[in-house]
Amino acid sequence: MEKKEKLAFIVEKSDVMKWLKSELKEHYGIDSRAEYGFYHQISHLYVDMNDYRKAISAGFEFSAKNDGLRGICWVDVHNDAQPIGYIPIMYGLLPQERSNDILENFSRFVEYPVRFYPQDLKAYLFGLRNYCGVDGSFMKYY
Repeated sequence: MEKKEKLAFIVEKSDVMKWLKSELKEHYGIDSRAEYGFYHQISHLYVDMNDYRKAISAGFEFSAKNDGLRGICWVDVHNDAQPIGYIPIMYGLLPQERSNDILENFSRFVEYPVRFYPQDLKAYLFGLRNYCGVDGSFMKYY
């Protein structure tokens, strides 16, 4: 039976990629395949679909043990890259009546600090942050 691979990590530096690949194999027994970017820039690490969750967990541990290495993103089941340490907790749809004002106005503010969000979304993010007991939360809008 053919193994199915899943993109698990996107890493900025090739030396960190090699280190992560080695760590997965040596300490967790997870085989992986790396695709190195041009001039060893952005690289992708694939694992067997059956090892995906274990690999993501190991990647979080790897980053934590190494003082929160920067430049590593994990790839969620929807193939969205997430910074290590961030976990998407929900997905939702805005009501259709919000589509027109949000699409034109909100999308340019998503990358900016929360103070630029529409007031109801800003209140929601702060409430979510308090409820989850975390220092930060952010929203992606498509």
